[in-house]
Amino acid sequence: MALSQGVIGWSHTPTRSKEDKMESKHIDRRFGLAAVEMGFITVDQLFEAIKIQIREELERGEHRLIGRILLDMGVMKLLQIDEVLETL
Repeated sequence: MALSQGVIGWSHTPTRSKEDKMESKHIDRRFGLAAVEMGFITVDQLFEAIKIQIREELERGEHRLIGRILLDMGVMKLLQIDEVLETL
């Protein structure tokens, strides 16, 4: 479900419209807040993921969703990501 919801798939999409980028950023903010509220991550972990996301965008022009970054950091599992997505 995480892949189909776009949490882990956007970085592999070759081209995205401006609207897609805006929507994914909106989901990122909501996703991170929901993950904190649900107790899956701390505010500090969310801030670290946001810093990584911003750095990657500035250095490489790539946008990874917060859920993917948190998964790669090892602080969230796919089942938790799915659970957060169900609330959005």
